[in-house]
Amino acid sequence: MDHRCSVVSSYGINCLYWLTNQNGAMTVTASEIDLEYERRWKAMSPAEKVSRSAAMFAWTRQQMARRLRNAAPSLSDEEVKWHVAMKLYEREPEVVKLIKEYLASVSR
Repeated sequence: MDHRCSVVSSYGINCLYWLTNQNGAMTVTASEIDLEYERRWKAMSPAEKVSRSAAMFAWTRQQMARRLRNAAPSLSDEEVKWHVAMKLYEREPEVVKLIKEYLASVSR
């Protein structure tokens, strides 16, 4: 019996592992793709890792903005930017408060 589970490795990489039941014992194995991804991540310099992380964060913000524009096309670019920020920092009450204050002053 095989089960898939997704875990975050010590390098912050979301990996897919296979849990296999063999005679009542569970063994954990990573897919070849996950192992190669981790190998390449380890080979990167700190600057490369920061650059890659920043690029992925920018892509995430762009995707969030695209969805928000589709859901609320009347929002200005400035409003979209701050709504995306509010979503990203929704667990930081002080930041959310500041963003809401700023949004109240933004004109459409």
